[in-house]
Amino acid sequence: MESGNKNFTDSHVAQYKNISNDLRFYAEQRFKIVTVFIITNGILANVASSHRSIVLGFIGIILGYLCLSWEKHTTAWWATLFECLKVLEKLACDRGVMINTYVKYPEKTRRLFVKETYAVEWIYYFVICAWV
Repeated sequence: MESGNKNFTDSHVAQYKNISNDLRFYAEQRFKIVTVFIITNGILANVASSHRSIVLGFIGIILGYLCLSWEKHTTAWWATLFECLKVLEKLACDRGVMINTYVKYPEKTRRLFVKETYAVEWIYYFVICAWV
């Protein structure tokens, strides 16, 4: 996102607020996706424990694929908005009306830990493999 105007204006403030609201929406949506996925898989697994059926396995695989797709698209939109927010923040910081927050945002964690996006994706892959 490039801005032709190098001054941080009221329009930029409105855009910053709109993007932050959208980021909050997508963050909440990601939480809801995982919640729906875990609850429905728990119910399916409970039914499958007493009624073995290949149909339940297919339902679990399809559910996993749909939720993983939903998660991937939501993550892509969230990342795009986050990058736009960093550009707006830089513009405001250059003018001296805001502090750098997202510059300090950690790019990497310690090697022991997996990035949260990958951790969530691996949960989906693990459950899909379990249903197979």
